[in-house]
Amino acid sequence: MEKNQQRIYSLDIAKALCIVLVVVGHFNPDNAPAWWKCINQIIYSFHMPLFLFVSGYVYRHTLRKQSYSAFMEKKCRRLAVPYLITSAIIISIKLLSHGNVQTSSPVTPFSFVEMLYLPAAGYFLWFVWALLLMFAIVWFAKGKKARMALLVASVALYYLPIDFPDLFCLRQFKMMMLYFMMGVVSAESDLKKIFSCAWANIVYIPLFGFAFYLWADMGDNYVPIVAVTGILMVLAISKWLEKLQFVKHSILLPLSAASYTIYLYHTTFMGFAKAFCAKLHLAAHFELEACLVVLCGVVCPLLLHWAIKRFRVGKIMLGLG
Repeated sequence: MEKNQQRIYSLDIAKALCIVLVVVGHFNPDNAPAWWKCINQIIYSFHMPLFLFVSGYVYRHTLRKQSYSAFMEKKCRRLAVPYLITSAIIISIKLLSHGNVQTSSPVTPFSFVEMLYLPAAGYFLWFVWALLLMFAIVWFAKGKKARMALLVASVALYYLPIDFPDLFCLRQFKMMMLYFMMGVVSAESDLKKIFSCAWANIVYIPLFGFAFYLWADMGDNYVPIVAVTGILMVLAISKWLEKLQFVKHSILLPLSAASYTIYLYHTTFMGFAKAFCAKLHLAAHFELEACLVVLCGVVCPLLLHWAIKRFRVGKIMLGLG
């Protein structure tokens, strides 16, 4: 967030929780027990909508007057440059380790070209393309009425019975724009007021459980209901965690600050961890393997973030300079 804006720690905490959930959700081997697959399904019902909600809220909270070119240049430095560097690194690693490491997103030398219009290095990178498109559009919505109209349009876009192409991740953009705009519109009012009532925060957790139980398997028409209740649940939990000063400052805020780095590199480090576990034949000990892989997916990118952000080149790689 911009330094001249009052920081909303509950959003930082929500982002930290979300990035951990992303890492957990991306470990789902074939031998995973039923309880882990259930956790995975729960995570996938809201974690990316939550990321986009927070992104939209932060956009509105830090909004200031600037030209479209200056705005998009800043977003490209923050998102596109790290995406391109990370994609090139991941593709190179996959090509060099071809046949030695199992991957869910195989690559070829042509992937260096495909990454310019597709998340060729890994499907999870769709988020970067979709978010860039959202920023490219939301700038034109000036004023509360225009932003509310864009929210309504994004809901209509979600339910539009037309399949968008995968090119530039337009399909994911179509399905996710509404959550970004929900965050933008929510920022028009004070988020603290929404979660200032203790009983309301308690309600959000069973509300999500109720929505997930009823509608999680009912198809795309009901996905937003489950996702929105999941967003409310995590934001409520974040308000509670905000009171734990040691946990907030020592764990959650550092995770939040490095969340984009973790997002970009977690699958790479998880791949190394899975290869290591395979060498030790840990597949029979799922809980131990899961802990090692998830821990590696969170901690290693976090250490990478701390190690290279001090250097000019490192800041460029991470989108900080």
